[in-house]
Amino acid sequence: MSYLIADQVGRLAQLSPDDLVNKMLPPDSTHNFEEQRSWRESLYRLIQIVNTSGLSDLWLIAEYSLIGTHRIDAIICGFSRLFGRPLALIVESKQWNKIGDGGTQHADQVKMNFANEYRMHPVAQMFQYEHQLEANHSVVKAGNIQLAVLAFMHNLPESQKPKLFTDEYRAFAQYAHLVFVKDDEARLTHYLGSLFKKCSGEQTAKQFLAGHYELSRADFFGITKILQRKDNAVMLANQIEVSLAFDQLCAEFKKNPRHMAMIIQGSAGTGKTIVGLHLEYLAVQRHLIPLRRTIFTFAKSRMLHNILGHVNAGGKM
Repeated sequence: MSYLIADQVGRLAQLSPDDLVNKMLPPDSTHNFEEQRSWRESLYRLIQIVNTSGLSDLWLIAEYSLIGTHRIDAIICGFSRLFGRPLALIVESKQWNKIGDGGTQHADQVKMNFANEYRMHPVAQMFQYEHQLEANHSVVKAGNIQLAVLAFMHNLPESQKPKLFTDEYRAFAQYAHLVFVKDDEARLTHYLGSLFKKCSGEQTAKQFLAGHYELSRADFFGITKILQRKDNAVMLANQIEVSLAFDQLCAEFKKNPRHMAMIIQGSAGTGKTIVGLHLEYLAVQRHLIPLRRTIFTFAKSRMLHNILGHVNAGGKM
């Protein structure tokens, strides 16, 4: 698990937007202009808000990687004001300035102000990141760091915010208070103050960064859920795109039944097994393809390798 920057908020607040970007760019950078613009605008503004909230001693970790190319925009580290325990706040940052009109069949996808372009709902995304850390980050999984979440959407007018919580997005309405939009700085300042003690976040940040990614035997039990006609996993944005494509293939298959093979290819740790199990669920549950007519197989799986390695070392399934 890598990251691009980890430092005290007060020190980061002294940097100009350009200096912040330069500090984050690694020598062999592959980060595009859009990412850099996000750091220059969204991340810079977030740092300034935290700093002026009287919480300059907190620490901030930016672009923390999970699996594959997926990264958490920012994690603010400190201690819980209520419980005194180490606390890490996941911040999902969006630069959206308008929500497109027109619905979608998937409640975790939001239509942008472009034709047929959808992005993951910020509430769904921040909770997916929380879920991944709770399931796979060794320190969080052990209960040594408490998590909190919020979405930072500083370009989105207040008039656009209701679109994120009505109609097909009603299920997210209970989390509307965790989404901070344009001119929400005072509310965000109050929320941060309710979460964090005014003390150094260095210990929590270093403890968090010392954690490592773990796959447990429980990660493999998605196949059991498939057999019980249940979904197996919360997926990330790119994985959902694969799911949508598979939906279309299944619809075509029902119109013209034939033998069909779908190969899921990707780098190690990108979640191919999770996606595969989810597609099995879609085929059986949503498209009513009999389970006996489907075959799910691994060519090579890091998840399976880790599980079998645990068993060979003397563990029990």
